Amino acid sequence: MYNFLPYETGLLHGSLSLNSGTSPDKNMGDQIETLTVDARCETETRVKVSIGAPNRWSVPQDVLPRPENSLPPLDENQKAMETPMIKIHEEPFSFQVHRNAHEEALFSTKGHEFIFCDQYIEFSSTLPEHPNIYGLGEVNSSFKRLISPDDKKYAPGTVTTFWARDDAVPQHDNVYSSHPFYMEIRDSQAHGVLLLSSNGMDVLLSAGKITYKLLGGNIELYIFTGPTPLDVLKQYVDFIGKPFMPPLWSLGVHQCRWGYKDVAQARKVVESYKDGQIPLDALWLDIDYMDNHRIFTNDPDRYPKEKLQKLISDLHDNDQHMIVILDPGVKAKDGDNAYEEGKRRDIFIKIKDDGKLRDFVGRVWPGKTCFPDWFHPDAQDYWSQQLKKWCLQFPVDGLWLDMNEISNFADGDCDDDSDSDGLPADVAESLVSPEERSAVVTAEATSDEPEKQTESAEPELLHAIKETSSSNESDATVDDDENTLRSTIDSVIEKSPEPPFTVNNPPYLINNAGKKRPLQHRSVAPDAIHYGGLYEYNTHNLYGHMECQATYKSLIDIYGSRKKPFILTRSSFVGSGKYTAKWLGDNTSSYNDLKESIAGMLSMTMFGIPMVGADVGGFHRNCDEQLMLRWTQLATFYPFMRNHNWIYNRGQEFYQWKSVADLARRCFALRYSLLPYWYTLFYYAATMSNPVLQALSWHHYSDKEALENDAQFFLGDKLLISPVLQEDVTTVHAYFPPNDIWYDLYTGRPLANKGWQKIECYVHDLTPVHVRGGSIIPMWNKASKTVADTKRHSKLELWVGLDSRGQATGSCYLDNDEPLPASSSIFAHFMFENGKLRITNVQQVGKSETLSISRIIIAGITYTSQAELICNGQRSTLIPIQEKSQVVINLDGESIVDHHEFSITLL
Repeated sequence: MYNFLPYETGLLHGSLSLNSGTSPDKNMGDQIETLTVDARCETETRVKVSIGAPNRWSVPQDVLPRPENSLPPLDENQKAMETPMIKIHEEPFSFQVHRNAHEEALFSTKGHEFIFCDQYIEFSSTLPEHPNIYGLGEVNSSFKRLISPDDKKYAPGTVTTFWARDDAVPQHDNVYSSHPFYMEIRDSQAHGVLLLSSNGMDVLLSAGKITYKLLGGNIELYIFTGPTPLDVLKQYVDFIGKPFMPPLWSLGVHQCRWGYKDVAQARKVVESYKDGQIPLDALWLDIDYMDNHRIFTNDPDRYPKEKLQKLISDLHDNDQHMIVILDPGVKAKDGDNAYEEGKRRDIFIKIKDDGKLRDFVGRVWPGKTCFPDWFHPDAQDYWSQQLKKWCLQFPVDGLWLDMNEISNFADGDCDDDSDSDGLPADVAESLVSPEERSAVVTAEATSDEPEKQTESAEPELLHAIKETSSSNESDATVDDDENTLRSTIDSVIEKSPEPPFTVNNPPYLINNAGKKRPLQHRSVAPDAIHYGGLYEYNTHNLYGHMECQATYKSLIDIYGSRKKPFILTRSSFVGSGKYTAKWLGDNTSSYNDLKESIAGMLSMTMFGIPMVGADVGGFHRNCDEQLMLRWTQLATFYPFMRNHNWIYNRGQEFYQWKSVADLARRCFALRYSLLPYWYTLFYYAATMSNPVLQALSWHHYSDKEALENDAQFFLGDKLLISPVLQEDVTTVHAYFPPNDIWYDLYTGRPLANKGWQKIECYVHDLTPVHVRGGSIIPMWNKASKTVADTKRHSKLELWVGLDSRGQATGSCYLDNDEPLPASSSIFAHFMFENGKLRITNVQQVGKSETLSISRIIIAGITYTSQAELICNGQRSTLIPIQEKSQVVINLDGESIVDHHEFSITLL
């Protein structure tokens, strides 16, 4: 144990000295004898506690910039009322953080073990017996985290492991990203905790405590005091960096598939969407377009330069977009331009071989590969130049960063292995079930009959496959034989490490892959070396984040002020939302993955990545018609909505089934009509740190039913989405918190009863959506084939749902899709009270953006015979129309920026 000695009496800054009676832990190594402690209130709602030693690893400031502000001195009354309180117990050392002097500790290490060895750090904080914990990812799990009944035996889902890893979203295990942040809701208040560390770690949740077990570094702890859930999330995102503002078009429909074998097939997909009258804003290309899977190349036969350029040009002519995949691995072969330039600049990750440094060699799609080292001072310029050369040839609209955990088909370095592209044949055969191997399809778009499935495998792709799903335990369709094959291929000999401890042999085995696999399992070796002598052991979880940073900076340089960058990543870290969107990885066509996509999106929203979604229909396994219908209903409300699957299953484009195509047209018409509301939400996220998707528990944090609910969610704070998530049902069991009024978006009818209700929703219906009383929703009145076409031909409708006081508010922001601050934009605030709708705070920059209102829909009033419109002092009478349970007022497309005064009064 340690004792605390302040540098001056009363200070929260001092040293920790190892108690002379502390016996060494032979299992974990000797504890560090002297540590430094620094605890401070950085703001009125943020506390920082740092514990460590000089020259130990911490996340660099340029990787995650964080403010270093501290509160000015306050008198005792101010401290008690307005600021958090930190208490340090000196012998033995412990600390507590309180929201203020009158409340219980939010974070307390008192009474818990504290260990600080070179490669093992352990500390705990007290929790209630039944805590409400959210966050800690990335995992495929419920939104509210599971808690072990005791701290002796941890059940699946109660241990969260942080070590970025490529696997197909297995239940509870660590996957692509590392976000060691959680929020706890306790006694109708909330606080958040971030342990800012990129080291591998386990976080264990049990009744009564949360325990951290790290593989090294320092302790850099931040507590955000709230007190409401939305306060906590805004405080956290303000700290890590506000998210990027996505292009408006990126909120449209995206289509991708691994297996579009050539330009003709890709073009046919676009034509099939057009023929089916289904909106499409972006076509994506997977690794098919590359020359032998080498990045910054195109296949000269399947995707020749002129034909690919023409496809991109034609998409742009139709207000559509092209996004391509880009892996970090560079083919390690002379003659490859990206490799030769990287060698010349010496910017690849290194490893020691016989005492000398050489490039680390992994194995990914093109075979042997080297990986850019983002810590190298020349890596940014290298990456920018490669992207610039590529984009000059192929002016794509965004980049899809995959395999950036780093994923490796070998365990660590494989310089001595043979060089062939794709996975080793024996592993490849084992990763795909016999059913999938016998039903390999290219894509259905080459057929004149889109619904007809074509079973003709591309032999050269058989050995170049992506890892299939580690099947979820709750998925009843799992093939046990395939599970046996996977466990056989993946098996490792597990044993406790023995000294001498090294980065490849740490004293503590984190629960990597749910089986305590070695850190280098299908990844880069921990003893790989980055610029400055930094070990992969410490930096591993940063790689995807730093690739996003480098790519974002490159696209800003390429695009300038012309358009916003758009990046989609698989791996992320604290603060990645500033640069990138995120998809939830290689999911499975199952109802379990359909449901857990909601938890995944809400968690990523907590982590400051609001532009998020799951592969619609599932990446692995064949999606059946009913599941695709249900997924289409839910995906209408994914912030990032992309249909994507792999070559070993049937194509699942929305036009593949007539019933799905019919539903998609109606669902996407709704999505596109809501785009003014969507875009305004993202504007508030980018400028004010507001979450786009929101959990019921963030609003109704005193409501036990809301605290447990991860089957519904809010879009913004105004629309409650209640999807069907089960097979063979025609109703959804939805919860409506009793403190609000809820209106059916489609009819304006208020719910007669609240609490748990059964809402009808057949497979061909729109998803149940309810407007929260007090809301004004801006919508477009003419959904079209693309986002740009919708915006071009639409005017605004205002959907007004009154609260119990007869009031409602809302706002709308639109711009010309340039990076913020845009050269042309418009913002307006809407308010309804005392029977009058007023439009205020109109802010226009430039002249190209306007807001013209064609119709106002008001729910919550039964009847009105007349309405008076006032524009610039001119009065005119309008005749409202009663439709279902709402009043409709039609206008003649009045432009609100043309008037100094704009109001409508019900008479």
